[in-house]
Amino acid sequence: MSHIDFPKLNTSIRHVSKGSYGMLAEAPEADHAVIFVHGFGGNPFKTWAHMQDLIRSDDNWKGTDAFFVGYDSIREDVMLSARYVARIISQIYPKPPVSLFRANVGRTNYQLRPDGTSYKSVDLVGHSLGGVVLRQAVLLLLREGLDAGGSPHLAKIPSSYSAPCSARVLLFAPAQSGARIAGLAGVLRNIVPFEQLVKILRGGSPSFQELEPGSPVLQALRDETTHLAEMYPTLRSLRARIAWAHADRIVTSLDFRHDTSFTILDTTHLSVCKPSHRFRAPFVFVNTGTLTPEDGAL
Repeated sequence: MSHIDFPKLNTSIRHVSKGSYGMLAEAPEADHAVIFVHGFGGNPFKTWAHMQDLIRSDDNWKGTDAFFVGYDSIREDVMLSARYVARIISQIYPKPPVSLFRANVGRTNYQLRPDGTSYKSVDLVGHSLGGVVLRQAVLLLLREGLDAGGSPHLAKIPSSYSAPCSARVLLFAPAQSGARIAGLAGVLRNIVPFEQLVKILRGGSPSFQELEPGSPVLQALRDETTHLAEMYPTLRSLRARIAWAHADRIVTSLDFRHDTSFTILDTTHLSVCKPSHRFRAPFVFVNTGTLTPEDGAL
């Protein structure tokens, strides 16, 4: 076993949802972290089905800790979710709390890395609404870094705010250009109870309304991300790498100006982020940030 599951991440990471969990490498040291954020109506576990199995079986992940973050994607608006996720990112990276590595899992008391750890790099991985939330979280963290530095120049950004500068942002079918509301409602019929679906459709979900194409939230996200990407061309986190679904009936597959994108053949909005032992493209994308025709990509 290369990783130990920590199903109660909220006991160590403040404010994280009870559904969030971690997979911590058994190695005495880990220098890389990957933070996964699900989409609208998603789940920290189900959204990334089988990703966990492949992580355990891949030697390249032996020095990497994985965190699967949950949030209230239905009842909270995008900005509130982004603030929440930004806070979680800053708690995990670059130095998570030492208590995270001294936890009780089941009947076992683990003393992983009793002196803690300090990550050298972090990847942010999002699906659908999670992509929007992550991009907005990056902007929030970046503003903090620029303000704290007292200067608009990248060289002046303190190292403690390096997460938004150095993070690699990997997105699966992000809803950054809006969602087809009818298609999204159709998916929700299989996820939420009928009474909750009616409430969502009647305006009971702020984020659902904010995913309308051309919404002020999405337009502001595009404008600010593009502006800062041009102002700071070395900031990797402002230039996302995107895997679009071949047969997506939910979101509009449109990049921001400085993004790099791929399309995974024979996938839908829901399947594009779910690898298996036979369908490894999503896992390859998380590992490398790129895809080739051999991986099943256009």
